[in-house]
Amino acid sequence: MIVFGMTIILTVLIPTLGRESLSQILPKILVSPEAKVVLLAHGAGCFERLSHFSKDARIELILCDENLSVSDLCNVGLDMVATKYFCFFSDDDEWDLKKIEVLLKLLEDKSEVDIAIGSTLEISLSKQIVRPTILLSKDEPIFAYLYGSATLFKNKNYIGLQDAVMRHGKYPRFRESLSVYEDVIWLSDSQHLGKRISAVSDIVSVKYPSIQRSNLRQTAESTVAMFDVIRQIDINVATKYLRYHSVRAAIAAGDIKNYATITSARFSQIGFYLSDILVLPIQIIELIVFKVRQHFGS
Repeated sequence: MIVFGMTIILTVLIPTLGRESLSQILPKILVSPEAKVVLLAHGAGCFERLSHFSKDARIELILCDENLSVSDLCNVGLDMVATKYFCFFSDDDEWDLKKIEVLLKLLEDKSEVDIAIGSTLEISLSKQIVRPTILLSKDEPIFAYLYGSATLFKNKNYIGLQDAVMRHGKYPRFRESLSVYEDVIWLSDSQHLGKRISAVSDIVSVKYPSIQRSNLRQTAESTVAMFDVIRQIDINVATKYLRYHSVRAAIAAGDIKNYATITSARFSQIGFYLSDILVLPIQIIELIVFKVRQHFGS
């Protein structure tokens, strides 16, 4: 176990809409005397609802313009970090009590590593799954890790900022124009700045995914924007993303209209492939299966 005494060395940045789950999350973070929390409140109403949290000396509440995106809020947070380490966390996930100890130990043991990542226990209505299943122990490129292998639907790869702790230093800005995958893009941008990433198998956070929310954010417009970002790094990975991964939220939500609009956008960007004769029917079958399951509530 690492013993740091009472010195605060970790800043936990939480962009928040003021969800009720914060009341359960904050005590788990602050059980460690090495951590403090910065709540980036999205708008005056959110700031007012969370005002009682600022009574704790280790919680700082920041009023952010309600017109800012989540990416903007993250950038505000980046500018406020003054501790040796920092991390981001979601206001609707759960923080494991051993997270700080596990991830700071990785960073203390490996001075060449800048970003330590743990695993997520993802819990949905139908199942539980541990992600990532392939660990980034060798500083693999984030985009290749997530999208380099073509999967029709079942893709267990996952990397999120709620699972990471970073060594303080110079990092890229979050890309304000994108509405999805802000964390994945930022991690990849960090790699291109020379930041090293390593991972452990320990579960450090619990995520409760909302397929409906993911589907609403994953539009044809955001899909093309994501494709543009990935192809600047690797056109082959970008093509696989557009063909196989971009429609996963629409499939899982049983949203035929969104699937059709994203697929149409895909054709306009990269055209039709011969193997689509097999890929598209399988995706459509998956889509129908999920829609039927939703209809019957199973």
